[in-house]
Amino acid sequence: MAEREVTNVGIAGATGRFGSLVLASLLENPDIKIRGLCRNASKLDNQHTQSSQLQVIEGDVLDPSILAKFVNNLDVVICAYLGDNDFMVNGQKALIDACEQARVPRYIASDYTFDYTKLELGEHPAKDPMKIVHEYLRGKQHVQGVHVLVGGFIETFWSGYFQVWNSEERSLVYWGSGEEVWEVTTYADAARYTVAVALDGSVVGLQRCELPLMALPPLVHSFSS
Repeated sequence: MAEREVTNVGIAGATGRFGSLVLASLLENPDIKIRGLCRNASKLDNQHTQSSQLQVIEGDVLDPSILAKFVNNLDVVICAYLGDNDFMVNGQKALIDACEQARVPRYIASDYTFDYTKLELGEHPAKDPMKIVHEYLRGKQHVQGVHVLVGGFIETFWSGYFQVWNSEERSLVYWGSGEEVWEVTTYADAARYTVAVALDGSVVGLQRCELPLMALPPLVHSFSS
């Protein structure tokens, strides 16, 4: 794909945890015009809303008229949606259709995870939406898909969600030999990487966020089971 200058960037889901970090990173580039899509603009940081770089579109993110207004004249759309499987599929499909209609060149899907392309549908149900959206984008004529793979968010990894880290015992519980590499990235680093991808108009397809690996601190004891 020939490089295209990127000056107008859209963020769908601009009020979420990841979307807010993407917005903050984009605002570090004074020549970039940003358009944010959200259901409730009051959730945006006041510091962000005061920027002349930012235009906010508020409303039903499934409404075709709202989406058409949002994507108009954008060079790239960054999707930062987070929701159930139905929303992650149908919400993104509606946004992709709007991008296709407006001939937005690139759409950065709300992936931000490990390489799900190696999975079969149903093998990891939480990742099915990403596979469906990946395939959906491949069928479009005017908008090309970009998929940022970060491994996993380290903040979530250390929480109780994965049931891997026991903060009381300061121990890890996992399957395997203990030599496997765990690919994790902070929200902030993933956001900065996504912005770098967005601002390079030549980048399409799968993009792996590869950062230097950090050794676990000595207070952590690993147990396999």
